Amino acid sequence: MCGVELEKMVFLRHTFLPCLRISSVVLFFCSVYCAFLYLPSHQDQSGLVLTDLGRMLGDLNAFDATFGRRQVVFFVETSNSGKVFERHVCSLEAAASLNPNVTVLLVMTQQNCQIQRENNTALVRLLDEYPNIRLASVETKQLLKNTILEEIWTTKFLHTVAPVQHLSDLVRLALLWHFGGVYMDLDVMTVRNLSLVLREANFLAADDVDHLNSCVMGFERRHPLLQTLLEVVRAEYDPKSYSTVPTAINSAVVAYFNLSIEEAIKLRKWQRVRFYNSNGFSPFKYANYMNLFYPTTIEWVERISRSSYGVHFWGSHTNHIVFKENSTAPFAQLARKFCPKTYPSLYT
Repeated sequence: MCGVELEKMVFLRHTFLPCLRISSVVLFFCSVYCAFLYLPSHQDQSGLVLTDLGRMLGDLNAFDATFGRRQVVFFVETSNSGKVFERHVCSLEAAASLNPNVTVLLVMTQQNCQIQRENNTALVRLLDEYPNIRLASVETKQLLKNTILEEIWTTKFLHTVAPVQHLSDLVRLALLWHFGGVYMDLDVMTVRNLSLVLREANFLAADDVDHLNSCVMGFERRHPLLQTLLEVVRAEYDPKSYSTVPTAINSAVVAYFNLSIEEAIKLRKWQRVRFYNSNGFSPFKYANYMNLFYPTTIEWVERISRSSYGVHFWGSHTNHIVFKENSTAPFAQLARKFCPKTYPSLYT
């Protein structure tokens, strides 16, 4: 009898216990995997925390809980280069310093975005200085899914001649559609507190007397004009035209209000939508953007900062232009004043 029991014990020792150990190991790794899968934010190799916006799509409570129910100004980086250009960091600093009660949210369009500290020292320094600057990532496919813009992403976008710009155009509209708020291009330097602008829940900004730009805009979540914008963008999107989305936005406003763009800008506000003329965010129009880098007087620059909320510096055309530390060019003077912590990394 004892021999039989002994055999049973040996059998259990060599079969059951190893299985139990294996099951315990499997269970441990499964629990670790699941814990990682449901983390509200992730961290790249440099240790910079990127909040995953994809988990908040359709869940405004989660969005509000993460960003403290504060108003949000979105900036978007779609180059997927892993580096935030110093002049763009200047724009983040200006917006954050002038609006401490607003969340300045830089959204990057790759789920596992790698932001290396050694390549982004100016940005890292800002994150330590301004707690209202936050970083987030979102997968484009996930952001556009089940929106009016999804069709563009899966078809026409495959043939785009300007992938970075067109992706930025689509992402900004999708973010406002999902969450509402304000969007600003990374080449727009804030030069005045935006509290009056933020009171206008729905607004567009012009860069000329008869043309609206997409560099700055604000909308309530799923506003009917925003829906019209998305529908017209879907219908008119041309992958071979660099400015296809801004052009479609102008078409959408004309169709929605049955007004010319020039009339809308002159009215300033129509059906609870505010229209800022070019002084609002584009005091330097496309035709004279080089004036941003020509020497001028302090008084002239001060006048700009009193009459404008931001300065669009047309980065795709001016990023290559260098200047000296003590330059009197408007861009240099504005940067010294509104992004002083970033300024040392801007000049040659």
